Amino acid sequence: MTSSQTEPVIQVLSLVKEYNGKRVLSDISFELYPRERVAIIGPSGGGKSTLLACMIGAAIPEEGEIQLLGETLRPRDRKAMDRLRLRFGVMFQGGALFSSMSIQENVALPIRRHSDLAEETIKILVAMKLNQVGLFAASDRSPEELSGGMIKRAALARAMALDPALLFIDEPSAGLDPIAVAEIDDLLLKQAETHDVAMVVVTHDMTSAYRIANRMIMLYKGRILFDGSPREIQECEDPVVQQFIHGRKDGPISFQESSLDFGKLLLEGE
Repeated sequence: MTSSQTEPVIQVLSLVKEYNGKRVLSDISFELYPRERVAIIGPSGGGKSTLLACMIGAAIPEEGEIQLLGETLRPRDRKAMDRLRLRFGVMFQGGALFSSMSIQENVALPIRRHSDLAEETIKILVAMKLNQVGLFAASDRSPEELSGGMIKRAALARAMALDPALLFIDEPSAGLDPIAVAEIDDLLLKQAETHDVAMVVVTHDMTSAYRIANRMIMLYKGRILFDGSPREIQECEDPVVQQFIHGRKDGPISFQESSLDFGKLLLEGE
């Protein structure tokens, strides 16, 4: 898909990000178009979560520019970010649900905050969102009463509460058994198809990535090593790509510490 056909929903231009003088992202550039589902993959420490943090305004790059849905991302402009966040959703790895609220209250929160809808209308919308993820019967439960898979589904319902055009997802398979992972993957695909939402999914799970994504971007040592389709990545002869996608212990990739917890960074307001 090219810009002559439609405008990109994300443009990342020459992005550079550093922490404590260490460069984490170097000259990252790519575009994402409507209906694309891109999996951001790569070994720990490669910059996946840092890139995601930059794209949602939770981290500020040293150089470069990000445009979301035709608007330049300005993380230091709180009012501009609040307006832009109405147009994209974020599904955090751990759910980031408020424990003091029921599931339906968690999903209702962004609708109440960002709309003037009547309470009865909000209740109907929340019921619809929960029904779409199979949680209607659990709407009165608190997060502590839910399984890991149910928490992921509740987080997805909240991320989709305002019907965003763009959805960011952090490690949807983390902490789940293979059956629950497949259920979450199917729900993400259904949301993408039903609502024409573009998706950015950070994941280490290649089975899940192949199931969800129609495009893959692999980061390695802070740079884009590969950008292409699931079929193309399987055919790629680069030894780093091959080691990662096949989970081999022997190869150029060595153990590195895990990367940024962007959910924590966002909640801390940095």
